[in-house]
Amino acid sequence: MRKLIFKFTLILTIIFNAGFSYAADNTLNTVLLEKTDSVYNIVLRTDFQAKINKKIKSDNTLDITLKNITSSATVPILYRNVPSDSSIILSDNGRGEVKLHIQSNGISKSNVIFETPNSSPVVVNDSYNFSMILAGIGALIALCLANNITAKKSNQAINFDINIKDREMRLLRKYREELTTIPSINYNMKNCGYPRKKLDAKNIAETRYIQKV
Repeated sequence: MRKLIFKFTLILTIIFNAGFSYAADNTLNTVLLEKTDSVYNIVLRTDFQAKINKKIKSDNTLDITLKNITSSATVPILYRNVPSDSSIILSDNGRGEVKLHIQSNGISKSNVIFETPNSSPVVVNDSYNFSMILAGIGALIALCLANNITAKKSNQAINFDINIKDREMRLLRKYREELTTIPSINYNMKNCGYPRKKLDAKNIAETRYIQKV
């Protein structure tokens, strides 16, 4: 159990360290506001996806906060098929947070889309990144538990194999001990411990008489 906790802590440390380095290298390069049918698309061109906080203030006003990201020195703000009075105000606090204040008729109905160099456009929402992190942590926990169960089964198999070998060695020793106690074919009576009877002259004579008869 301690090994499992240690592995889990180590994995979380790696994830958060990677997240911090990832955030430091993420830059907002371009903002595009476009309208398709009755829905707006707010396209953010960045190096990587960023965590967002989307707050609708009114039907025509929207605030978006991007976490762990910086803006480039000059960020082009583009408009396509939107009302002429639409506007976007960008602010960067210099501490890894960029805010977008957007005003346009019906902007409350909008999608936020990330366009990154290494992936196709992805539509996100407030809970996207958090849910992905939770899913990743859950997968890592499941992997750790699976590895722990596999290790236990492997140890049990090794112990079972050792027990079988120990039992075989005991049986072999017992078999060898039994072999040393079984009389051989050339068994000699003198090994039985019975005293040999000494024949005198009288007994010899009687034996010869019996043989003649």
